[in-house]
Amino acid sequence: RIRTMIVHQRPPQPEATRQAGERLGVCLAGGSVVLLSGPLGAGKTTFAQGIGAGLGVSDRMPSPTFTLVREYRLPRPGEDQPGRPVLLYHADLYRLSAAEARDLGLDDLIRDDTAVVVEWADRAADLPEDALTAPFTLLPDGGRRLRVDAGGAASRAVLECFESSGAEGIPQPAARDVPDP
Repeated sequence: RIRTMIVHQRPPQPEATRQAGERLGVCLAGGSVVLLSGPLGAGKTTFAQGIGAGLGVSDRMPSPTFTLVREYRLPRPGEDQPGRPVLLYHADLYRLSAAEARDLGLDDLIRDDTAVVVEWADRAADLPEDALTAPFTLLPDGGRRLRVDAGGAASRAVLECFESSGAEGIPQPAARDVPDP
């Protein structure tokens, strides 16, 4: 079964999107993969920046549209945080064809000590099944919807943490189990 969570924002609120990403970042474990998709301006980079903040990135996190992949060193996990990643890779596949995305070697970045966030993930094939997929949708009323799906046991554990990490001022998501497609 796939676990799904949906967050609606009307109107879109960049700070709430960043905070939702931060909540998710706090939950990521080593080996976690987050696959973001959606139209230009939907909030993918803002969400990725929040993920970085949740993992402890203090540097500015610009979109890696032209550099393709950026690496961020994360604070060393404490003894009470086993399995936390020590590196974050932030990739952007906007300018790549499917063949170029495959040749980028994203699978080489996925390790037990890393977390990987991929913008425009729908441009790539052969991405891991046990990943969080997060398509953003712009709604006709000017709002936006973020749906987060967990495709396996490890990503499901991350999504369950995300669901339980509510923060004041952030719309609380609805979660449900849906059958595998």
